[in-house]
Amino acid sequence: FPFFPLRSFMTPPPLYPPPPIVPPSPPSHPPSPPGPEATALDISLIVAVLLAALLLQQALKSTRIASQVVTGSGLCMLLGAGVNLLLFFFSQQSADLLPVAGQLSLDTEASGSLAHDVIYFGLLPPIIFEAGFHMRKRTFFANFFTIAGYAVGGTLIALLTTGSLVYLLSSASATSTRFTLAQAMVFGSLISSTDPVATLGILKHVRAAPLLHDLIFGESALNDALSIVLFNVFFAYTKSPLADQSDAGVARAIGWVLTDVLRALAGSVSLGLALALACAYLTRRLKALHGTPRAASHALELALLLGFALLAFTFSERCGVSGVMALFFCAVAMRHYTYYNLSKVAQHSASVLFTTLSEVSEASLAVLLGVAAVDYVVKGLQADDAPPAHTHGGIIQTFSIWDLPLLALGVPILLLARALNVFSISALANLGRP
Repeated sequence: FPFFPLRSFMTPPPLYPPPPIVPPSPPSHPPSPPGPEATALDISLIVAVLLAALLLQQALKSTRIASQVVTGSGLCMLLGAGVNLLLFFFSQQSADLLPVAGQLSLDTEASGSLAHDVIYFGLLPPIIFEAGFHMRKRTFFANFFTIAGYAVGGTLIALLTTGSLVYLLSSASATSTRFTLAQAMVFGSLISSTDPVATLGILKHVRAAPLLHDLIFGESALNDALSIVLFNVFFAYTKSPLADQSDAGVARAIGWVLTDVLRALAGSVSLGLALALACAYLTRRLKALHGTPRAASHALELALLLGFALLAFTFSERCGVSGVMALFFCAVAMRHYTYYNLSKVAQHSASVLFTTLSEVSEASLAVLLGVAAVDYVVKGLQADDAPPAHTHGGIIQTFSIWDLPLLALGVPILLLARALNVFSISALANLGRP
């Protein structure tokens, strides 16, 4: 019998009785959702922290000495960190003392994609739209090529410099975390974005030239949108099969990534401008239909602005291009075309509404950054053992929460990348100036 094991026929039956059959345990019921009291407490805490952040920012603006030490965003980050520390302390004392204690977390494993969706679809669009809506168009378009040079060319220089140096240091074991080239480019795109709030405040304090203020503001507006585009493209690339190739293959694929970025930029600008022009046409027809402003038309005009702005962001994301870039150019076009079709009441209401939403969103983001910092530190302190390592593409990946060598080397790397960005683009821009 060449196809059957003879031992199966020759083995005597077992002398011991078979083990008893244990019925499967009933499935455990998932924890019941929090009741309305707990939800009301969570919302009350969030609103109280947000109100405190807005009041602290206003107090900082009226204090000249304190404003030179810390920015409004930094103060909100400290507030978020302090609140999260207090919640962690209460959760260690007694769970009944404060039911929400210990529940303030941005961990994606615990909250799924809720935190990402709230930040990306809830807090980011008002900031981007307000930046484009209240930007001085004449100065922006008069220096558009210089601003685009800083935003596009400068961002790419900073990204490639930062990503390449981080990858080289990681390959030389100078950092605790080992990066592939694709992952290093993700880090470079994440860290290349700039926050101009502190810089613009200093320029206003020293009464710098208006041209410098306009260049930095315009570059920062496009820089934020482009950095998000680059991050999404490189992050998606790390999950693709091409990311498992050699570093030489990844380096050759950077050209494909840049091509994808240009495609995303072209599609984003086209969609944003198209929806802004559609909104301008509808408001124009609405103005011709009513003839004289009415109270009902004021609300409709604001609803059209908000609806088309949100549609520009969400529809662009659904089409696979940058919703941030589409929303920014939609806001610029709305300010130029749609704004003057509105009634005086709607114009004033739109400016106040968009400024309010932007300030609330910026304060919320800063508070969430402070919450996340404490969240990561607490998780690191609570870990009994080091997290396990696994292999990805032949490289052992570690999950250190704080990589001190990378933090120490990251500051000079960022300064070098920013210097190459500013001095090279400025030299090219000055060639075309008298």
